[in-house]
Amino acid sequence: MGLSFSKATPTTPSEFFISRGLLDDALIRTTSTAAPGVANVYRFRLVDMGGDLTTMQNDEVIDTFNVEYNPARGGFYAHWLPFGFNQSFTITLPPAGGGNSVNPDIMLTPTLSGCSVGFCRFSNGSLRVYHANFQATGGGMDVARQTAALIGCPTASQLHPTSYRGVHHGDRASDMLVQVVGIRDADGWHIYAQQYQQDGLTSFTLLSVTEIP
Repeated sequence: MGLSFSKATPTTPSEFFISRGLLDDALIRTTSTAAPGVANVYRFRLVDMGGDLTTMQNDEVIDTFNVEYNPARGGFYAHWLPFGFNQSFTITLPPAGGGNSVNPDIMLTPTLSGCSVGFCRFSNGSLRVYHANFQATGGGMDVARQTAALIGCPTASQLHPTSYRGVHHGDRASDMLVQVVGIRDADGWHIYAQQYQQDGLTSFTLLSVTEIP
């Protein structure tokens, strides 16, 4: 499906995410068609799911977009930090770029359901991103091992399942997920986390959007 813009079509991917208010007003989720299991730059597209998925926010239905790996022409380029069972990945995002196929202004991770991510900022403006998944003996996540993998990242710049799958409105929801999106503008890299809850196979509730320091 094509994208329908409520504002003028932006000229860069970062403007697309920001000027349309996409992170605040629509749910972004990666899918099984996301990029390969190697940290690198790939081409993606956003697919408007229309009536295929229903997402609620403040008792209103909002748009849902799937992020899909799109090696063919079209779409946009983004730095990609993949997922792997019992693995840790890292990628270093350069401080400046031209929003091009070599150094794009967008960073994406898979939707997090139990992994930990961390962000280390350097004085030159570059950003190192870690994505860790370690399984505990007997099931569940080994959060202590995942934390140890986020080498040098400040506590405030870490996301763990103990936080994004924690208590919301008095209930501990194991079906909470987080989508992480990085956007680089003139001030450098900004990392946003969309926390949402999966209510059913095709229904979701967008809970919050937070900028990670």
